[in-house]
Amino acid sequence: MDWLEKMNNALDYIEANLADEISYDKAAHIACCSTYHFQRIFSFIVNVPLTEYIRHRRLAAAADELKTSSIKVIDVAAKYGYESPEAFSRAFKNFHGVMPKTARDEGVSLKAYPRITFQKSIKGDSKMSAVITKVYKQEVPALRFIGKKYGDKDRVDGMFGKYWGDWFENNWFAQIEKQTEKDLKSLYEDGEAYIGLMRWKDGEPFEYWIGIFMPENTSVPNGFIHHDFEKATLGVCWVHGQESEVFMQEDKCGKILSECGHNVIQDKENALWFFERYGCPRFTAPDENGKIILDICHYIK
Repeated sequence: MDWLEKMNNALDYIEANLADEISYDKAAHIACCSTYHFQRIFSFIVNVPLTEYIRHRRLAAAADELKTSSIKVIDVAAKYGYESPEAFSRAFKNFHGVMPKTARDEGVSLKAYPRITFQKSIKGDSKMSAVITKVYKQEVPALRFIGKKYGDKDRVDGMFGKYWGDWFENNWFAQIEKQTEKDLKSLYEDGEAYIGLMRWKDGEPFEYWIGIFMPENTSVPNGFIHHDFEKATLGVCWVHGQESEVFMQEDKCGKILSECGHNVIQDKENALWFFERYGCPRFTAPDENGKIILDICHYIK
């Protein structure tokens, strides 16, 4: 059972118990994580606290019952856990903009708040852009990264996209790939992917490298530089969305990995290394909605 399926099962439990007591501990157990982590992960992904999501789902369900049945306000208030009709009426008006006694009146519009479903994108009331659809660990061997390094002074409109154009125009990836006869995919599953590698250390200039991970000790062609990485474990997040939405998600992915129990680690110089991985066909072949997947990878233990 994958991560998304576990989260959906937890949401199924919540949905089935909107009119009953909802145990966060039980929902977290279904999602196979601690209660603390479950609430934090939900909030990070959906951008809505779990308590608020449940409250809004209950108010939407209550409105639907009032609109479509003859149930009394006092009964629907009790059904959805309110201590008094007055407390329910205040919450109802704050959410829907009208008092519950007017819910059946002709022309009254009540706010919809559908349940969320975790899929390739998150469907529901929450207005989402890119979403994280997969989190996993990946073991990689010792590798040599070969590429070119850029800094904040090199940004164009705040980004490094211009330099990716230079790489393709000058066929620089092919120049590096010629340095080995090995199939890069044999190094590890995503070994052939092009990489946007980043280094961050407090008090030092930010570094952005473009290049490829190669076998260790690969010769470095003229005009390129390298950095060697020991055998390591990656924490990988798949960021799904329109191409304009999937970038600048490194911090969010780092937090998600931490909430999933993975410790993002620094190197021997106390610097953080992380990277964008442009895997094929995840990034290169958009789905039916024009969305792609960008891998964000952190070094973890």
